[in-house]
Amino acid sequence: SSGINAEYGDQSMVGYMMEYKRFGEMIFPSHITGDLFKGVVTKMIKNQDLYKSKMQEARYIFDTEPAKGRAKLFYFTDLLLKYGNLRFLRNEMMKEQSFLEIHNLDVLGVITFTALSVIGMLVKCLASIYKKDRTITYEKKES
Repeated sequence: SSGINAEYGDQSMVGYMMEYKRFGEMIFPSHITGDLFKGVVTKMIKNQDLYKSKMQEARYIFDTEPAKGRAKLFYFTDLLLKYGNLRFLRNEMMKEQSFLEIHNLDVLGVITFTALSVIGMLVKCLASIYKKDRTITYEKKES
């Protein structure tokens, strides 16, 4: 792996997690060469059984995960007994993310600012229209 690269957004984080969980290998498009690609493919072919078993474990987890509380307790207890620990269910990358990234506050901030700006412009337009309607002048007719 070439490490986390901000150029590709969250794709590098997802690639790192896939590599960490042994589902495959990660190569950044900007770093790819013929030799690197050939080496990674050769490594994956040699370790095909490992990658296959890891994918089957992940598939088993998603296929058999129940939805109700008591069944979920039995399910995770069974997983704990089967694998010895449940560390593979934790997202280790969350520890490296900032508070803003975890809660998507950067995106929510932009959306909130945009929404408030649009509402502010609408209120200003409606206020100016209302003000114009109220300032009608009457002319006196001369008799």
